[in-house]
Amino acid sequence: VSPLRVVIDSRQKITDQTLNIFSNDAPTLILDPSNGKTLENGKLDLTDALKQLGDQGINTVLLEAGPNLIGAMIEAHLIDEFIIYTAPILMGSHANAMATLALKKMQDKIQLNINDIRMVGDDIRITANIKT
Repeated sequence: VSPLRVVIDSRQKITDQTLNIFSNDAPTLILDPSNGKTLENGKLDLTDALKQLGDQGINTVLLEAGPNLIGAMIEAHLIDEFIIYTAPILMGSHANAMATLALKKMQDKIQLNINDIRMVGDDIRITANIKT
């Protein structure tokens, strides 16, 4: 049985059921303002979204996301562990950062504890968590 695929869609842009996210047998749940609590900015309340999943018995979530959602999850203190893959390539200025965070000064940085580093082919896999 495939795990439940959960898609966060704060802006309710997913309307086409033929998208790749619906292309295999994995059940898909879309969380958006129509079925979840929203914040004052109109975006989905991520803490409430994870609580909804917990209420359904889902206690482990693998997050694959872009920098905005990852940044929002970090800022909401909802990430326990990072598994970061980095490749031996240099990309230009149009490459996305791992996370969009509203950090203005170096003293606002978020430090990580590195728990494991290993090679996966030519890539490096880093397992880390936020220092407390």
